[in-house]
Amino acid sequence: MSAPSRSRTADVQRSGGYAGRGYGSLDSSGTYTGDRVSTFSRPRYPTFVGRVTNAGGGPRPMEPIQASCNCGGRIYDLGYLRFGSGFQFGFGPPYGLPFLQPWMYRAGCNLMLYAPGYRMLTLPLDLDPNFGMGYYSGLGKIRMEPYEDVERVSVTSFTAPKEARKAYEKGAKKFINGDLLDAKGLLLEAVELHPDYAAAWTMLGRTLVQLEEHDEAHDAFERSIQADSQYLAPYRPLVRILVNEKDWTGVAELAQKGVDLDPYDAELKYQLAVAAMELKDYELARDMAGRLFTTDDADLFPESGYILAKAHRMLGDEDKAIRTLQEYLERPGKATVRRWAREDLQQLRAEAGAEPAESAPQQ
Repeated sequence: MSAPSRSRTADVQRSGGYAGRGYGSLDSSGTYTGDRVSTFSRPRYPTFVGRVTNAGGGPRPMEPIQASCNCGGRIYDLGYLRFGSGFQFGFGPPYGLPFLQPWMYRAGCNLMLYAPGYRMLTLPLDLDPNFGMGYYSGLGKIRMEPYEDVERVSVTSFTAPKEARKAYEKGAKKFINGDLLDAKGLLLEAVELHPDYAAAWTMLGRTLVQLEEHDEAHDAFERSIQADSQYLAPYRPLVRILVNEKDWTGVAELAQKGVDLDPYDAELKYQLAVAAMELKDYELARDMAGRLFTTDDADLFPESGYILAKAHRMLGDEDKAIRTLQEYLERPGKATVRRWAREDLQQLRAEAGAEPAESAPQQ
């Protein structure tokens, strides 16, 4: 995902595209040329544009917004945005999305935006197989709604000296723009000037993850939590590292602390449910998965239904397990998990004396 200049985004939203609007023509490499040269790559299928703002008012947050795209339960990472910035992304390189496939039109795709302490936004994307190259779809001004009872800013940010804050802000902008090595250098400078700078440690951890320096990222996120345990931002990315390490005890402990800080965070609840199943804490798995699958968060993590069914089964409630599996299979989800769910449902229905042939709809 890239962030065009402010005036350029406004032009896109007014005109619906560059081609034929006085911006010149496409050269052989797909770059627009003419009186006003654009470095935007040649779009394939629709290109979506918009601007993200803070609906809570006050100073513009420096914490980046994580953007991803959910197509039929498949999550594609789009990178990060800044509050107040314009953006554009499309299907196909270089945006991180595959080219549009027929199943995407059937399943639908949603843009998902997340920032710690803010309500996750899901926006349906208008997909049409008749769209041609050069078509721009304006998403308009997107307002991120903050939770009033969730802390979004670390107290250590207010105690940072001026030079440390400057280095952090420059590093954050470099990170969002993809200049990772420059971002790393600036953020290291920020934490050297202010060793308890939780926000800078978190941003440094995000940068190190992108640079695939995972051990160093792990340490940076831990330093952030040590500096300010009430600051929510490092919990999610550190939990992801622990999941990759299969440290289920660590996942459960950290995700629980994160959920205590932000009871609305769907990903932390889902990771806690997964860890609880791995640790055979079936009551906790049932409670966390139930808080997802019985709410709108099920659209974000549909596999919470499979975890909920397994927890019911392990706790001896086969009837609830059957009903939950049936409901899960009525929704989109990962093909592998859906296959497991059909197999489990057939087995449960057979044990209950029902006909397995009627067990589940096929995808």
